[in-house]
Amino acid sequence: MKKILCILFLSCCIASLVSCSDSSNNTSTQTSYVQTIAETTTFIESQMTEKSIAGLSIALIDAEMEPGSRLIWAQGFGMADKEIGKQASVDTMYCIGSTSKLITAVALLKQKDAGQIHLDQPVQSYIPNFSLQIRYPDIV
Repeated sequence: MKKILCILFLSCCIASLVSCSDSSNNTSTQTSYVQTIAETTTFIESQMTEKSIAGLSIALIDAEMEPGSRLIWAQGFGMADKEIGKQASVDTMYCIGSTSKLITAVALLKQKDAGQIHLDQPVQSYIPNFSLQIRYPDIV
């Protein structure tokens, strides 16, 4: 879990650094990207050592740019598979694990803050056809 939080924290750091750049000035934006990439690379390398993270891949995307030109930087760090000595790359596929729970929770809390949902209401209030399947009906 600490590794997942570290990666999510890393993503938030990058997002906040990039959002500080001014897209209207291309030269300062490019300089900001270079600085962001350098600082992020240093941070990733130190955290991988400190937290014993085997490998990760990261991408920096500018959502304000035209489609097709949004990718600013992508890089793999460490190992994708230690057993066979495979390096992490920008194309490495990772298991999402329990990260989706955190993403879902954040999305729900954003909807709550926007007044779209109430956390004390049953899920069926928003998704009428939702029902839980009983995995072991003989135990209940």
